[in-house]
Parts: sequence; structure tokens; C-alpha cells
Amino acid sequence: MRYLLLALIASTAQANLYDFALQGTYYPDYVLGTFPIETGSAYVPFTVTFLANSPVLPFPTSGEYFSASVNAYDVDVIIGGEIIEQGGTGAFAFNGVQFGPYPNGDWIGGGWSFDTQAFSFGGTEDFALGNPDPLSGAHYNDEPGETLCYSGALYLCDVGGASVDPPATVPEPPVWVLSLAGLAAFGRRFRYASS
Repeated sequence: MRYLLLALIASTAQANLYDFALQGTYYPDYVLGTFPIETGSAYVPFTVTFLANSPVLPFPTSGEYFSASVNAYDVDVIIGGEIIEQGGTGAFAFNGVQFGPYPNGDWIGGGWSFDTQAFSFGGTEDFALGNPDPLSGAHYNDEPGETLCYSGALYLCDVGGASVDPPATVPEPPVWVLSLAGLAAFGRRFRYASS
């Protein structure tokens, strides 16, 4: 039901709907820039999922700097198996310059950020854009030791994940379906009137 409703909203706004799922771990005993993380170190897993809609962005040309920013909604944050936030709002942004083969090679050199009331992270990441829609099917993975998470305290963390293709917008019913529905209603009305 959530997807049906949001697909209708997105289609009327001439925007695509994206479903992001990001997951990772944070390390409460490490500060930003500490690397490598020792085997057996304490860590806490987390998952962040959210929806966003956006007009289809132009796909960048080879070597062009790219940036995107979307409003996040229906944000769910689970930390250590506990639901910290459900149905929240926030923002997600990322940028960088391509260094892999065009058009779907990796990008780097900028940063990313995610902010919501319960949880935030930011740092340097690698990512691969979708094509021809940069936000659709894009994959993200941060640079080890270079991402900071915040949930009441600052922690070094690793984050990765992707967006999925937007669900198909709900099409309008074909004319013949509406015609049949009209005929059926007319037939019922005619039958009742003649009895």
C-alpha cells in the first residue's frame, strides 16, 4: 500500500520514487581517521532505509563532477536490532568525480551525508551511478575509516548500500476498461428500470 500511494504521488509530481537501503556498523571505541580496525573490536550493526522522489536527473558526461541531494521520508533506523526511528524524515546527499570506466565506473572525491532526527553519517564514499537515471540502482560504499556516524555520540563507521529501481507508476485504466464499466453500470440501471 505504501508503494502504491507513493507511486501515485510521485507520478503526479513528475518524479521517480526511489527506495534506499543502507547498512553498516559503527565502532564505539574508534575515532574518525583510525584505521585499520582490529579484529574482534566492538561494533554495533545498523540499517537505514528511506524513500525519496526526484525528477530524473541528467546523467553526467565522462569525467564530469556529479552531485545530488534528495529529501528522505518514511525513514526507518534500526541500531543493534532496536528500532530507533520509524516513519521519519531527513536528507541524503552525495557528490564526486568519476574515476572508473564511463558510464558506470566508480566515482569518488566528494562526500556523502545523511541526516535525520535519530541518526546521521557523513564522510567520503565510492559510488556507482545508475544509467540513464543516476539515482536508480546507484550503489554506495564508504572509504574505510573515513565516515563518521552520530546517534547521541560520534562513532567511526562503515556504510554501504544502494537504491533500487523506482516502482512502476500506476497507469491510468485503458479506455476500454472504463467503457466496459460504464456499460455494466448502464445495463444494471436499465434492468432495474424495466422491472
